[in-house]
Amino acid sequence: TSARRFSITLDHGGDVRMMRVLSLAIANNAYEDESRFGFARPRLDQGHLAVYASRHATGWALAGSLVRAIFGTWKGDPLIWQLKTTGFTLRTRSSTLTISNDGEVERLETPLHYGILPRALKILVPA
Repeated sequence: TSARRFSITLDHGGDVRMMRVLSLAIANNAYEDESRFGFARPRLDQGHLAVYASRHATGWALAGSLVRAIFGTWKGDPLIWQLKTTGFTLRTRSSTLTISNDGEVERLETPLHYGILPRALKILVPA
């Protein structure tokens, strides 16, 4: 089957954005602007969510963007819409949506409500 674009409405703090996207990814903290190979996050404690929406028309165009990501030049793609936020609501016309949540692809019921609790996770680090 071919990839098809779908409509989303993203509301983050009163700023509402409507767009047609080919794919959508949500990450805990943003990826580096330029990395030597693929996607890298220098820190996981910055206290924000990063939203990446592909507005490419075809799966081939998106694949080209992913190839550029391997070489660290994906953020220059004008068809990748990006947002850093602490919370948002995502709506679609469909009752479910396939989405990448921090690298895990899931099919979830909509609307989706995202929020982040900075420094809420306590971890033990060896001395």
